Amino acid sequence: MDKILLDVHAHVAPVLPEKLARMPGVALHAAEGHAIVDGQRVGLEPVSRPEQLIAWMDQQRVERAWISIPPTLYRLELGEAAAKNWATYVNDGLQSIAEKFADRLSPMLHLPLQCPALAAQIVTARALAGGAARFAMP
Repeated sequence: MDKILLDVHAHVAPVLPEKLARMPGVALHAAEGHAIVDGQRVGLEPVSRPEQLIAWMDQQRVERAWISIPPTLYRLELGEAAAKNWATYVNDGLQSIAEKFADRLSPMLHLPLQCPALAAQIVTARALAGGAARFAMP
């Protein structure tokens, strides 16, 4: 089987319990393997474990992957202030995960399209500050 050079659509859910505890609308139930996000149960296995993604990539002979959050975490109903907080949380989380696996993963940062000006601000700020080159739009 030939190796796959790039998977352009892999999902990872950043789970930082101390930060999620301060996030309105989110309740983490780590022991049960899920969170409640805006009243909806969201399973966190295996998307909250980047090591499992890397193991799957190894099994499938995938060299690199671009990672983004899964659709269950888009939170398109959030207003601008809450969307900014959420986008900051998930984007910081994606970047942190990608840094831990820099030779295998690259982030596609989340853009809250329900707030176009905020989405544009995120692109500008992230691209200038850290060289972010990929963004995901719900």
